[in-house]
Amino acid sequence: MFSVVALIMVIIVAIVTMGIAWWSYRRVRSVQDFYAAGRSVPWILIAWALTSNYLSAASFLGVAGGISNFGLDRVWDPIGYFAGWVLVLLVAAEYIRKVGKFTVADILTERFSGAPELRALAMIATVIISVFYMIPQMIGAGSLMSLLLDWPYHVAVVVVGAIVVLVVMLGGIRSTLYSQVFQALVLWFSMLLIFAAYMVAFGGPSNLLESSWKVPPPALAKKYFEPKEIDVNQITFRTALQESLKAAEEVLQKNPELPRLPQPGAFARDVWNQFSLALGIIMGTVGLPHVLVYFYTVPKPSDARKGTVGAIFNIGLFYLFSIFVGFAAGTALFYVITNWLVTGYVPWAKNMPVVMSGKLLGGELLMGLAAAGAFAAILSTVGGLMVAATNSVAYDLYANIVRKGKASEEEQLFVARLVALGVGAVAIVGGLLLKGFDVSYLVVLAFGIAASSFATTLIMNLWWDKFTRSGAVASMLVGLLTSVLFVLLRLSGTKALGPIPVLVQPALYSVPASFIAGIVVSKLTSDTGSEEFLKKLHS
Repeated sequence: MFSVVALIMVIIVAIVTMGIAWWSYRRVRSVQDFYAAGRSVPWILIAWALTSNYLSAASFLGVAGGISNFGLDRVWDPIGYFAGWVLVLLVAAEYIRKVGKFTVADILTERFSGAPELRALAMIATVIISVFYMIPQMIGAGSLMSLLLDWPYHVAVVVVGAIVVLVVMLGGIRSTLYSQVFQALVLWFSMLLIFAAYMVAFGGPSNLLESSWKVPPPALAKKYFEPKEIDVNQITFRTALQESLKAAEEVLQKNPELPRLPQPGAFARDVWNQFSLALGIIMGTVGLPHVLVYFYTVPKPSDARKGTVGAIFNIGLFYLFSIFVGFAAGTALFYVITNWLVTGYVPWAKNMPVVMSGKLLGGELLMGLAAAGAFAAILSTVGGLMVAATNSVAYDLYANIVRKGKASEEEQLFVARLVALGVGAVAIVGGLLLKGFDVSYLVVLAFGIAASSFATTLIMNLWWDKFTRSGAVASMLVGLLTSVLFVLLRLSGTKALGPIPVLVQPALYSVPASFIAGIVVSKLTSDTGSEEFLKKLHS
């Protein structure tokens, strides 16, 4: 389904992004510029940069896509993503700016001076979370470009990866951050326009809700759906809605017990799965390294707090739009999405409802804008993740562990740019190998790892005076290993580990395990670190 308008808008986003990167490159003169943008970024720009850094392809494509496929169960995703930011504001944002320097590991080693094991473990966790989060962005890029521009999947993945690698290599967090401000405006207003168009088309949210009660989730309806020949270039909103309601009625005649879109039961079928999903997403936000390192870029801690409040406002509205768009797409495009699931176009069904909504409501122009928004979301989040991983490997591993703090600034910048190239290669290869995976769900799993390794450890480190160096190691290690184990079990299709069921999200097991390990080991050891750390933090 080639779209000239979409191609033009995607090219514009790419050109502006590269222009900002070149502008930033000419202003990077030190390690502090590369790692922390000179600590000179105004809070209002941080608010928008955090918005696009966080609103990834999983948010732009996957949240509404997940709701349109599974209904109410996937509303937990945006609610959790938003609620996590309130926790970031309360326990992390300005406190991290007070004590950290460039990476998440700095927050730990500031308290426990000379703890290479903590720095190394934090670096490993940063890379695992970042790569696990980057791969779904690359999958989204391949799916989007192959659908809209008729590019081969592998070409799209390589092109996106190459653009982001170049941006990070040129200016580090400075070029990434300023390009994210532009990308945030594109993706935020794209979703706003699609939301507004759906509200006009349905005649308001009450009419939308009434229609959605007539439709089961496509993920369940596919078992009872007869495949059809559908020309997506010819459908309009009115005909799509009529065909969808007709197809939904036929499905429900075959199985009247199917839940409707606004009802639970299609994805997380019990309270434990629901709770684990919510816990992982909320706690995971506090542990995302590509979010935390942005608090180092502002002049003072109060700016980190203001930037977080601004991001909460932007992100909250975006997710509100996305929830309505998800239910609207699941209703109006029910027969298209279900047909994709039945005929083998699963990646389209899960990742493309937002873009198809643009086509349905505003033709080539709105579809092109939706494509540009999705492309901006992909570039933005991949850039932030690549910066976090690059900074951690170059600064934590090379500059502090290998070179023991003796590397020159020129040497660090060279290594950082080399690492960016390597991280980009890993993301590209991962995107190629995992083609077809559900973008939104892979990100949910990444949140579980972040919740269990960083969030738990950082909360205890920042707020508990009896927390010890050994407790920090135990907390992070147990949380990381437990979450990765259950993620791998889930992806392999394993239903249970002995008597323990494998849930859709590992957090219900791994978050308590991390807290318990940190508390128990801290009770048995005595190295609580610098006495001045908590005084400085909470002064």
